[in-house]
Amino acid sequence: MNPWTTPRTVQAALKLMEAGAQLTKITDHVLNRRPFSAICLWAQSLNSVQLDGRIVWSQITQAMRRQCGFSENSDAGLVNFLNTTDEADVAIVFVERDDGRIKVDMRSVPGVDVSTVAVGLGGGGHPQAAGCTLESSLDETRKKVLAVVRQAMSQEKQQA
Repeated sequence: MNPWTTPRTVQAALKLMEAGAQLTKITDHVLNRRPFSAICLWAQSLNSVQLDGRIVWSQITQAMRRQCGFSENSDAGLVNFLNTTDEADVAIVFVERDDGRIKVDMRSVPGVDVSTVAVGLGGGGHPQAAGCTLESSLDETRKKVLAVVRQAMSQEKQQA
């Protein structure tokens, strides 16, 4: 469950379960199972994870994806894992895509809105799950996004 789970969603799940769907099995398959290539990618990326104030971040390069045999232009769910870091309010994963652009996946704890950052950078999303894709180098993207996130967090703190 998450903040966007509605009574209608729960009712639909109930109907599916009454019809024989195995919620535990489905949940495990969708949320907890990954191919080995994704685990390899996490290992590569976690090797260089950084904690920058209340922001935890990592990156995934094309070379890492090739080394692990991971063909998707995604973070394989890593940003959700990083978002469980006690010392951080925001998690970010920078993914170097096949076309050279950088996909930025962001998650946050309730009360910290990453969607405003994503929208400001040409992306979108929800307050606690947002992202964008930028046409700059991995280093340039990382510096820019981290600066914007720091500024947004500082402004939110001042307004609280």
